[in-house]
Amino acid sequence: QPCCMKRVCNGCILSGRRCGISNCPFCRTDVPTKESQVLAMVQKRVAVGDPVAICFLGAHHERGTYGLEKDTSRTDELCQQAAQLGVKEAHFILGNLHRGEERSVSHYEEAAMCGHVLSRFNLGAWEYNDGQGHLALQHFLISAKLGHTASLDTIKRLLAEGIATEADYTGALQGYEAAIREMSSPSREDARVMGIEKLVRFAARRRRPGY
Repeated sequence: QPCCMKRVCNGCILSGRRCGISNCPFCRTDVPTKESQVLAMVQKRVAVGDPVAICFLGAHHERGTYGLEKDTSRTDELCQQAAQLGVKEAHFILGNLHRGEERSVSHYEEAAMCGHVLSRFNLGAWEYNDGQGHLALQHFLISAKLGHTASLDTIKRLLAEGIATEADYTGALQGYEAAIREMSSPSREDARVMGIEKLVRFAARRRRPGY
């Protein structure tokens, strides 16, 4: 049985490993470590219509990773399918894939309405570049209050340009700090300090008696 492929934050990976959980914390299936094994697992999930797996496969066709041929037309096909099944990340990938086209904005809008922070930020950037500073500000206010640092920094620049007000920036800062507090945990901080490479090596180790 292939893994369910549910996403877990680095803090939860670290906590699980410390408790002796070395497989998927949701379905308890062993997590593959080799690229060929990961690809085989994903393809099994795609075969049964798993939207997250379909999106994953599309994303890596765009990058040419996991031994896949770089093929943006395949990315488009797979991510369109995943987007229709409700995967917000698929809309974001399609937005990037078709940047400069009208449909790019439509995909960012779909993802943003589902809470995708980078899509919301990109909509703000698009409005700003189109000369719509006040519309851009509304997007940046939303994404900043979701804990997006670049959005908060952008609002500060808009304040200097006279587009944002002191009240806008203060509200964004308060929302940003609240979001960061809500997303913080000791395990996430430990994982951040450890760094991704060390975390991956640590997670790959088998639990030893007395650890």
